[in-house]
Amino acid sequence: MAYRGSPAARVILTVVRVVTALTFALLGPLFAVGVVVQLLWEINAWPGRRGTTLGAVLWGLLGAVLLVGPMVAWWFLIPRVRWWGVPVTILSALATFGVFFSRL
Repeated sequence: MAYRGSPAARVILTVVRVVTALTFALLGPLFAVGVVVQLLWEINAWPGRRGTTLGAVLWGLLGAVLLVGPMVAWWFLIPRVRWWGVPVTILSALATFGVFFSRL
């Protein structure tokens, strides 16, 4: 059992923080793809449905939160390499959006 403040506890906590930060960096852009699709549906609504400007704005804000959230989480979870959160999240977003939109 690792005691609080022991080297083993610090290693375990660091591993948990890194895994959590990477999970946020991968899942944020994945969910943001769905938000972008919904945003596009609000702008160009299908027949029989009328999209709204408010809906488009709200979906756009949610997408921004999903892309910026992992960067902010990384800042607090892994203070030593806090700046790595930005490029990791951006690369994850580019890869996710690239894979999704290349299939359309």
